[in-house]
Parts: sequence; C-alpha cells; structure tokens
Amino acid sequence: MKCWLPNDAMNSRSNITPSERRKWQKFVRDLLVERRRFTKNVWLSHFRRLVKNVTAQADILISIGAERGPDALDPREMLIWAWTVLMAKPPEDAQFYLRIPEEGPGGLKELADELRDRRYVFDKLDTALECQMRWLGALVRAIDADLAGILSPSGSITNSAEDWEMEGYPCYIVPIRRGYRKGNGKDRARRAMLYHAILPRQIGDLAVELAFVPDVEITEEPRRWTYGAPIFEGATVDVEHVGADGFRVADAPLADEEGCVAGHVRSALDGQCDALVWPELTVPKDRLALIRAELRRDPLRDPRRIAITVAGSRHVEVGGKWFNRAEILFGKGQPLASYDKRRTFEVEGRFERIDPGEKMLVLVTEDRLIGVAICKDFCDDVDNDAYRSLSLDLLLVPSMGKVSTIDAHLRHAKALQSQQGTVSFVVQQVDVLTGTTRDAKEPLGYSFASPGGSGTASSRNSRQSERFRLHTARR
Repeated sequence: MKCWLPNDAMNSRSNITPSERRKWQKFVRDLLVERRRFTKNVWLSHFRRLVKNVTAQADILISIGAERGPDALDPREMLIWAWTVLMAKPPEDAQFYLRIPEEGPGGLKELADELRDRRYVFDKLDTALECQMRWLGALVRAIDADLAGILSPSGSITNSAEDWEMEGYPCYIVPIRRGYRKGNGKDRARRAMLYHAILPRQIGDLAVELAFVPDVEITEEPRRWTYGAPIFEGATVDVEHVGADGFRVADAPLADEEGCVAGHVRSALDGQCDALVWPELTVPKDRLALIRAELRRDPLRDPRRIAITVAGSRHVEVGGKWFNRAEILFGKGQPLASYDKRRTFEVEGRFERIDPGEKMLVLVTEDRLIGVAICKDFCDDVDNDAYRSLSLDLLLVPSMGKVSTIDAHLRHAKALQSQQGTVSFVVQQVDVLTGTTRDAKEPLGYSFASPGGSGTASSRNSRQSERFRLHTARR
C-alpha cells in the first residue's frame, strides 16, 4: 500500500487522547451505522471539537505526503471527522453549502487553497452558519485532494479492502476518482469529495462488503455507460411448495437455452455494453455455466469484454440454508462476488422461503461505486434509504414481477437519482408459472436505466417485448 507513514507508524496515534478518539468513533457510528440525526446544539458541540482538533493538528494537514514519526496522526482520520461533521449538519442549515460555487472567487477550490495558506483557520466559525459551511466544505476538499495519489486506487486495492479500513471506525475510506460529481448547486453528499468516498462498514444489522472490479476505464468527465437488458422469451418458472405457505423456484425451463444465451451475449458484445444484467430467478446453475462459457468464448480472436455482469439469480442451498443468490462476474466471465436477496416476496398467497441475506454489496471501480439489489430489496418501501447511505453512482437490479413491481422500482429510482445522482438499471422478467401462458397483453418484461435520455422513464416505455434491449445513461 502506498502511504507516507512508515510501516511501524501505520497504526500509531498522535496526541489525540483516547477519550477524544472514542467520542469521534461514536459520532461516526451514530451517523453512518445508526443513521442518527442531530440537533443543532449537539452538532455544534462536534463542530467545535473539530475546529479545536484541526487547529492542534494543523502541521499534520499542512505536510501531508511528508515522512512522519511514530506519533503522527493518519490524516485519513481527520478526513473522517471533517466529512462526518459536514454530513451531520441539520438539513435546514446545510443549504448554505449549495451556495458555494466550485470555481472562481469564493469557490471550493479557492477556499481550500486559502485554508491551507491560513493554517486551516477561518474567522467567525462560532456564529456564522455560512462561514461554518464554507470552512467545512473547504477543509474536506483540501484533505481529500492532498491525500489523492498517496493512497491511490492502484496502490491500495486488496480483495478484502483491509487497506480502506481505519482501526476503530465503522467505515471504509475508498480511494476513487469522481471529479464528475463536482458542480454548482449540488448537495454536500454528492460533491463533498472528489478523490475518496467514505462508506459505512455496517448499516443497521447489515455488513457492507466491497469488491474491486479490475480493468474498468477511468474517466474524469461524465460519460455514458451502455447497459444490456436480456429477457428469456418463453421461459417459465417451476415453483415447488415449501410448508403450508412457502415456495421456492426449482427451475426456469427454456427452449433453445444455448441459443438464447449465446444471442444475449453476442448482442451485449456488439452493443459494447459496460454492464449486463439478467432478470431475477432466471439463471439456474446450468444456465450460469452457459453464460460464463459464452462470455469467455474466443478470448484471443474476440478480446471484447463486459465490465460487470449480474447473472440473474437462483434459489440455492448453502450449508442447510436457502438463498436467492445473484452471481456477479467481470471481464470474460470471471467470478467476482455474490449477493443474497434480503427481502422476500409473495406470489399467489405463498411467500418466498429463503434466508435473508446479511450484507450490502458495493462493487468498486477506479471511478465509481456500484450497488447490487435483487427485486424487492430495492422496490420495497419499508427501508429503501439504505442505498442512499452508500454514495452510489450506479445500482444494478435483477427483478421478476409485473407492472406494480416495475412501478415501485421506477419510483425509488427517480428518488435516488434526484437525491444522489445515482443511475438505477433494472431488468425484470414477467413471471409465468410452468403450465400456464403469459397474458398476451403483458410484455416479456421491463427494463430501464434512469435517468434515461429523456429523463421520463415510466412503466409504459419500460415495457420490453424484444429478447434484448440496450440502454444508455450518463453515470
């Protein structure tokens, strides 16, 4: 891992007292894990502690990148404190952040430079709300920029993301270049940092797991990704009853399975897809093997690859438990991670008999954070704001259901895009039980990537009657 601290100082501490550090760790946990909201007075007490700590540790911040002794404070810790205070500001006061421009006089870049010159001291921090937000915004941007390249994505990636953890804090500090998130009038959650993202390691009872996706092109400016939505025409689901009121899907029969999968992959490669998502419960084990085989076919003659593939999902037994599991692949079909559905659904009076997943999964490229959900995880109204805690650029969602399901997906996708700028890509198969036929009025499925070209995705224009559809969306 690239770091300015010598090896024996990686876990060392400065003259910050243990009591002070515990207060900060609790504050960070309250915001990120418990998702607590703070009153103005409580917030102000944390803000004053931050000012005091920054003043005392100004030399550390001014000389980021220089060699330090064993008592040096890791500046990532100060970045966590500053970012958490900025995010914890009550919304009615945080609006002052919206008024701070990116460039020019009084812009965040100029303020960050001025803050360094003034040894991180601003006037009127105890009384003027606008000054507080200007100082906080500049402080976060200054530390964020000064750390860029010291803990770089290429220098700190491990499969376990251990390099992104801070001892004692319930969060990751992920090095990621997202300069495209800056912009006048954008909320603090979207543009606070351009070179890092702070993510909770836990949301409520759910662990947050990170998986790095290699070989994805990095771009500083916004660009469109292309998404592939394959639907299985003629596929049905074999439902087996479990107990008095449960069910599981045993299979998803399909005529010409090999030809259908090959056509999907060929269309995705020809369309230069960045991401490919099959629908929920349409990819049993044998079909998953076909998908992987098609993705890695002729790697020398056809070097084209798809950055991320979500191979639908299936009901699978693991260690005596049943899960609705999605397999995530990268490149030429290499396995990357798996994700288990957290919320069950009902069909014809029976409930999906699975064990709920215990984690949120975030895929990390060098310039974006990508979440994965399965159907009701995203369209459920009960606790949908968990995804807003992850600062996602993109959410990939395999789904199964009818128009009411896609309507719920659209509603949540529009809210997430408005609040976070997140693109949601949903691919949904209309469920048809084996032995029945699809209603002629129903499409094969639904798919959308929001915000689309028109920004007006609806269940009507999300209807998909073809086997494969391409979507594009900026970020």
